[in-house]
Amino acid sequence: MTPKVDEAQTGGRGERGALWERLAWIPLIALVAALMYLGARPGGSGPIFVYMTGRLLIGLFSLALFVWGLAVSMLQRPFIQGRRVRAFAMIVLSLFASNYPLPYPSSREGRPSRVEFELPVDGEWVVLWGGEGRDANRLAGFYPDQRWGMHLVREVDGSTHRGDPSAAVEHHCYGEKVYAPAGGEVVRVLDGLADDAPVAGGEATFGNYLVIRVADGEYLFLTQLLAGSLLPALGEVVEQGQPLARVGASGYSPVSPMPHLGLHLQTTPTPLKGEGIPWSLRGYRAGGVEVSKGLPEGGVGPDGALLGVRVTHSGPSREI
Repeated sequence: MTPKVDEAQTGGRGERGALWERLAWIPLIALVAALMYLGARPGGSGPIFVYMTGRLLIGLFSLALFVWGLAVSMLQRPFIQGRRVRAFAMIVLSLFASNYPLPYPSSREGRPSRVEFELPVDGEWVVLWGGEGRDANRLAGFYPDQRWGMHLVREVDGSTHRGDPSAAVEHHCYGEKVYAPAGGEVVRVLDGLADDAPVAGGEATFGNYLVIRVADGEYLFLTQLLAGSLLPALGEVVEQGQPLARVGASGYSPVSPMPHLGLHLQTTPTPLKGEGIPWSLRGYRAGGVEVSKGLPEGGVGPDGALLGVRVTHSGPSREI
C-alpha cells in the first residue's frame, strides 16, 4: 500500500507537481493573449486598460508566484528540479516581459494627423523627449496617450537652469510664451494649480493645461502651463500662432521632473483616456537646418546630458 503524501507539507506537490508550478502557465498565457490583443490595434478603451492595468496585474501575479515558489523550493530539497526550473523560467519571462516598456500599439499608427502643426514657442528649444523610438522618447514606452508626445525645455550654456534647479523660476523655459501649434476649438481647460504644488495624480499630473480640438477625433494637449497665464476661454476658437499661455511648473511628470512644455495629440479630449496620434511639425529649424516636415527626436545621455534636437520656429517672431 502506497503511503499518502500530505500536500500541505510539500507545498501542494502531488503527482502533477506543486500547485505554484502548475499556476506558472497562467501569467505566460495571459501575457501572450494580451500582446496578441494589443497587436490587433482594436482602438478604444479596451487596449488602453490591457496596456496599463492588465500588464501590471500579470506582473504582480508573476511576482507573487515567484516568491511563493522560492519559499517552497527553499524548504524542499533538492532546490534544482526539472519542473521547478521550467516553472521559474516561465514566471521570470512573464515578469520581465510584462514590465518591458513596449511602445503602445495605437490604432492610429500609420495614419498620422493631416493637420499642419508648428512649433509653439519662439527662440531655440531642446527636445527633451520626442520622436518615434523609445530611446529618444521615454513617453512612448509608458503612456498610450503620449505615444508621440513631446517635452520641450530651454538650455543655455549647457544648462536648463540658472541657479537652484529646485526653483522653477530658475529654469530658462519658465514663463516663456506658448503659441497655438494649430487652430481649433478649446474644449478643455484646467487652471489654478500653483507651481510645485503637491500632485495627487490623474489629470493633475499635467498641471494647468489646454486641450484644442484640431480635427474630428484629434485633440491637442498643451501641458505644464503657468497658473493664471491661460488666455483662451472654454469654447473659444483659436488661430495658429495665437498666444495661449506661459510655461510653468504646475504638474509632475516622472520622466521629466523639471519645468517643461508638454505637447501630445490623442483621440479623446479626456486626460489619460485616449490613444496617441502620430503628428509632425512643419517649418522649423533643427540644428540650424531648415526642416519642412518632421517629428524631432529627444533623448538624455547616461550622464544627464540632453541629446535631443535643438529646434527653432522658422517663421517670424510672434512676440507682441
